[in-house]
Amino acid sequence: NYSTFLEENKYFEESFTVFEKGIATFNWPHVKPLWHRYLDQFIARYGGTKLERARDLFEQAVSKCPADCAAELYLKYAKLDGSAAQSA
Repeated sequence: NYSTFLEENKYFEESFTVFEKGIATFNWPHVKPLWHRYLDQFIARYGGTKLERARDLFEQAVSKCPADCAAELYLKYAKLDGSAAQSA
């Protein structure tokens, strides 16, 4: 897909913009795989170096998802915060 193509060519922020546009276009449950892939790629790229931005992305994802889908996102969020706390 286009975001993967951009990422492979080192256009990371442009890749994230593609995810943001897709997320803005679709609703749950169709947006679920986009959120998970976006968050996974963002964390893989930046880890704990852009923690505030990562937290903001998680807050956006959790605020718009139905309750039955929130657990997976909260677990990823907790894992990120836990690993950030250990490295601090």
